[in-house]
Amino acid sequence: MKKYIIRFLLLYSYGAIGQNSLTITQFCEQFHQRSYFILRLEQIIHSIQRHHIAPFPFQFNHEKFNNATILRCIQKIETTQSLQPFYTMWKDVKRYKYLEDQSFALDITKLLFSIQHTLYTQTKQNKEPISFDIDLYLKDSNYTEATTIRQYHVERLSDIFSLLKTIKCSQKSLFEEEHKDCDCTFITHHDFSNKSIRDCIAHIETQKSLDPLFELYEEFTHFKLIQDELFLREFTSLTFIVARNIFINNLKTPPTSLQKRRKSHIAHIYENLDKIPIEEILEAIDLLNKELPEILEKFEFNSDLSWKAWLKKYWWLPPTVGVIMALRIRWIFAHPAPSTGRTDALPVNPLLATQSNEEG
Repeated sequence: MKKYIIRFLLLYSYGAIGQNSLTITQFCEQFHQRSYFILRLEQIIHSIQRHHIAPFPFQFNHEKFNNATILRCIQKIETTQSLQPFYTMWKDVKRYKYLEDQSFALDITKLLFSIQHTLYTQTKQNKEPISFDIDLYLKDSNYTEATTIRQYHVERLSDIFSLLKTIKCSQKSLFEEEHKDCDCTFITHHDFSNKSIRDCIAHIETQKSLDPLFELYEEFTHFKLIQDELFLREFTSLTFIVARNIFINNLKTPPTSLQKRRKSHIAHIYENLDKIPIEEILEAIDLLNKELPEILEKFEFNSDLSWKAWLKKYWWLPPTVGVIMALRIRWIFAHPAPSTGRTDALPVNPLLATQSNEEG
């Protein structure tokens, strides 16, 4: 239901004409601003609900808050020594109440940070304030545009992450041992700059698990670093790299001329990751997602077989996968999407038109 509401608001925010266009656009912006706050703050609130149950002597600095609704909530929290008044108000937030109250979003965010900081300093030795990466006000953009673009990329990556989470051996068996001449870690020649991405890669290699990537994807779906274009690009690249390492690089056989050619072609893609448009990286991810589910199911890739046992049983499969993926990915990059001349527009999927023509 929420998706339909958002689509309705998007349609009218850009399609409205006449004197009402400004009012409708402003309302849509306020709606998307609230949606952004809900997604960014909800995880923190759930964490507090799970870990804080007993009464607590809360004391807040009332001078830091200006909104009357928030101040009344603070008084109730201090009187009852309970966060139930805050949770009740949060339900109103999720129902999009107080949408036109400009000071409400800022003050409820400050109140949440104050609650989190109070609980943290009273239960931990560290008295330093907690840092949050939630952008209260977007720069050089608006909430409608920013949330729509992020939601687009969330949807484009949803299928590959659903697939990755079903492959049991991607978390443990693939990292059982280092094979000779096998790149069992993530690429090193590409310098990732975003701290969240670098930390994720380090944790994957340390834990020998894809859980850190899944956790980062969860934050990605909650609009983390929504204005950071570098984070968006490097997260998309990392997803592509993970798919490559699992489905191609770890499917090793004794070196053959065909395998060497495949590795050379894939290496070319990696070496140019910083030059390739994000949409083309997404297309390559789509190819991996479309080609491999049938193979994974047929050849027990997500079974409990150890990697060594699986490779012994299906020794002939790696060259086949290499041929398929090399040819398909090579075709994609040999037929780039035509440029629209715009850098701010959502990219167009070049395969959709081709597939439609073929089906017709």
